[in-house]
Amino acid sequence: MVRTMNMRMSRESDTYDKEDPPMSVGSTYRSMEEFKLALAQHAVKNEFEYMISQSEPSRFGAYCRRKEQETCNWRIHASTSDDLCRVIIGDYFNPCAHACYSTRRKKTVGNASKHWIAAKVKDWLVENPNLGAKDLRTKLKKHYKVKIHYKRVYIGMELARKQIFGDWDASFNNLYRFKDEIKKSSPGSQVIIDHHTIGSKIRFRRMFFTLKPWPIGYVAVDGHNWMYPVAFGVFDSETNENWVWFMQKLREAIGSPSGLAICMACRSSLS
Repeated sequence: MVRTMNMRMSRESDTYDKEDPPMSVGSTYRSMEEFKLALAQHAVKNEFEYMISQSEPSRFGAYCRRKEQETCNWRIHASTSDDLCRVIIGDYFNPCAHACYSTRRKKTVGNASKHWIAAKVKDWLVENPNLGAKDLRTKLKKHYKVKIHYKRVYIGMELARKQIFGDWDASFNNLYRFKDEIKKSSPGSQVIIDHHTIGSKIRFRRMFFTLKPWPIGYVAVDGHNWMYPVAFGVFDSETNENWVWFMQKLREAIGSPSGLAICMACRSSLS
């Protein structure tokens, strides 16, 4: 049953508790995606599972997973508002009153989707990008008392990384577009992209970049009387091999002028 109601804008979606989102009739969310994430969190927190009865850009419906087996009448329905700016919960039957099997925690939780996982692990990855799927699986179990398949955690982790850092393949391809634009706008500049192949895929290794005017005027200062960069190097780690590669490319760019002195502040572990 769908109820017609006035929007209660006092419940803005950016002010609710993300760990305990409101699911009462009239609660509003900024988008259907946000509502689905909130519903997944609601199910995880209250230890039940639901099945989707309707999933469209403007409408979403769900019911208790044990509806047929144990005659559980829990259900929820949400739809976009007339101005398409909010998603409103318009039908919510028997809130949080499951008395069926779905309230008893199973070994794994089905409603912990990849999108829910991505939303929950994003802050952890921002704080420590080196966390792997195994680490995140442990943290999810500790914080939310849920056991999730490793593969799903991995997929959610990759989705979160893409949201944080962007798509790796697209970013790598953009380097070559950047190189082409530099060549067009500043002829004589150097953009060297070094890569290696893993399996059948090309992977970024390191990059050297200098604009044509920089090496010409590297002994000068800019308009603020500050020294300006001659070249940039980007690589995965500060190793002897990478430093040798960078210095070779720098020599190709500026040559070996008389009186050249280079002051380095690299890691003490380099020999």
